[in-house]
Amino acid sequence: MEEWLIYDLENEKAEEDNSIISEFNKAIYYGDIMFRKIYNPYHLNCFKQRIDSYRPSTSFQKDCFAVAEKALGLLLEYPNYTIFHNTFNREFEYDDGVIKAEQYISFIADSDGLLYENIARVVNDELNECSEMEEPTLLQIYVAENQSFNKGLDFEYRLFPLINDLCTLLNNTP
Repeated sequence: MEEWLIYDLENEKAEEDNSIISEFNKAIYYGDIMFRKIYNPYHLNCFKQRIDSYRPSTSFQKDCFAVAEKALGLLLEYPNYTIFHNTFNREFEYDDGVIKAEQYISFIADSDGLLYENIARVVNDELNECSEMEEPTLLQIYVAENQSFNKGLDFEYRLFPLINDLCTLLNNTP
């Protein structure tokens, strides 16, 4: 996207291009900040303490708090799981035409503006070319009779609605 923007800017001097470049620079800046916060283990280690000490007062704060409590519960119950925990179990005949989990599980800086419209168009065009999608899957190989199988997709069944709730909160931020 950055290369396209620079190419367009070199060939045409439009006010719209300056707006997209500004949105792009802002997205990179805030994306770098959020990346450092998300991947810093300090924040994860202090998560429970922060939830225990937080006292929401507004309706929006209470909604955020409810999502945070659910996230903490999931973290405590599945401490070694990630969003991609059960997505790499399946073999595809061809890797071309397969939407990988890391392609459709992501966050975007802003859902308004020309940059978002361009990114959404490019992503939709790319994904429309694919015929299969990598999804959380369990693979059970039976080598002995009556072998118990305790694995399930409970983590994913709880995580994806939680992400949806988070997205709703972020889109409705006052």
